[in-house]
Amino acid sequence: MTHLILLPFVLPLLTGAFLMLLTERPAARRMVAVLSTLTGLAVGVGLLHQAAAGTVQYQVGAWPWPFGITLWLDRMSALMVMLSSVIAVVALIPGVGIEDGRNRYALALAQFQIAGINGSFLAGDLFNLFVCFEILLISSYALLVHGHPRAPRAGLIYTVINLTGSAVFLLGIGLLYGATGSLNLVDLAGRLQVLAPDAAAMAYTGAWLVALVFALKAALLPVGLWLPNAYGVSGPMAITLFALLTKVGVYALARVFAPWFPSDVAELAGVGDVLRVLALGSIVVSALLALASRTMRQLAGALVIGSVATALLGLSAGGVVALSATLFYVVHSTIAAAAIFLVAAYLGRLRGSAEDRLDVSPAISSRGPAMLLFLGVAMVVTGMPPLSGFLGKLSVLQAVAPTPGAGWSIGLLLGGSLLTLLAVTRAGNAVFLKAPVVAATTRPAPGASVVGAAAAVMLALSIAMSLFAGPLRQWTDLAA
Repeated sequence: MTHLILLPFVLPLLTGAFLMLLTERPAARRMVAVLSTLTGLAVGVGLLHQAAAGTVQYQVGAWPWPFGITLWLDRMSALMVMLSSVIAVVALIPGVGIEDGRNRYALALAQFQIAGINGSFLAGDLFNLFVCFEILLISSYALLVHGHPRAPRAGLIYTVINLTGSAVFLLGIGLLYGATGSLNLVDLAGRLQVLAPDAAAMAYTGAWLVALVFALKAALLPVGLWLPNAYGVSGPMAITLFALLTKVGVYALARVFAPWFPSDVAELAGVGDVLRVLALGSIVVSALLALASRTMRQLAGALVIGSVATALLGLSAGGVVALSATLFYVVHSTIAAAAIFLVAAYLGRLRGSAEDRLDVSPAISSRGPAMLLFLGVAMVVTGMPPLSGFLGKLSVLQAVAPTPGAGWSIGLLLGGSLLTLLAVTRAGNAVFLKAPVVAATTRPAPGASVVGAAAAVMLALSIAMSLFAGPLRQWTDLAA
């Protein structure tokens, strides 16, 4: 069972390569993608059982630690791989039903992206974390530009920003290796504590550069304003998978910096303070962006920025309780982000020429089911009790309560949640309540029911998470 840790990365990577050979055989291409993704889900379950029995450190090629490629499986990485596997299965619904018909390489690109995401969660050293980042980003570039007529421009901005981030990441890795002689995360954690002053300055510079890149991937202020435009033009399969991309940045910050810089390291005692300030700023900006949104997708992008900031606010508090709250909220916010983007895509297909713009338009077909779906997802993303969003935010509030300046943190988080609720209410009012109550005059675009089904599955997953919040929180406590 030890070699099972390889499959979340190797299986989608090989599947993606094989799908590139089936460009002229759509039925076979879809069957292979479905079988591989479902197998990945089964592997995720197996890794959960393996992680529950104990941590696994896997040295690829049997190179001695800390040399070579290290894969690291514990409760934290197993939870994230399982989340990735679940999201991949849901993304397959619009992938097979819509995207594959428009782009014969879409399913292969999705498999490559899943491989990069899973590899990032399992990477035990910085260089291979960088490699997995590049795999998921390259595939996301290609998926992005096929989603919308405005996609090439947004894709260019997205690509340039992330390529710049990759260059900074590589520079940070070089500085850390030059100062410590190691890139293994566990080995680095020990070496950073015993560095000479001159080497420590180089190492800390590299660490801050790496943290900047993780903040960019997580869409944290001020380097995260690229997200609404990029995500707002993506196709339904891509946007479902993209819900994981920002969480890779959050995971990397938690995985790398928690063991590297414990609270007794005076040189970087300000890491938590800087993270808290940026997270609070992102919460305020996301609420204002949500209020100013003109389309449902822009609103969804603003909500994703706010959800990432909330998770990082919890992480900034430090300690086991804070990390557990962050992991719980990351699971919720990933599902919620995918759900709200799928709802936006669904409404865009139902409303004809009005697409997902937040203005009055003729009544839509399937008004009742669409309204119920939007209402359910709105309750999830705004954190209404007793759903998982409320439980997650409550956990974050409990984690930050003992920290200095907790009043500001709690006040801004609650204020941002209120403004977000107003923005979502305004969007629902514009799309549904102000629409003329007459016979539908718009015809749904092809694939609308497929996107709606994927959104409904995401909503069901969020409700299930609320029902099983106790066992999940026990898992995140042990993981932390």
